[in-house]
Amino acid sequence: MALLDTSEPLESEQGKYRALLLAALGGVLENYDFIVFALFARVLGQLFFPPEMPEWI
Repeated sequence: MALLDTSEPLESEQGKYRALLLAALGGVLENYDFIVFALFARVLGQLFFPPEMPEWI
């Protein structure tokens, strides 16, 4: 039975940096989406829910 070689890390440094980069990119995109929605919420509301629309809808 062979022992595991623990001198090498299981995950490479490049993999760690890639995971960090992708997590940061996901955070940036989420904040961008929130900011765009916050800036255009009034316009989107007027386009999708015009004043002539019945109250029950």
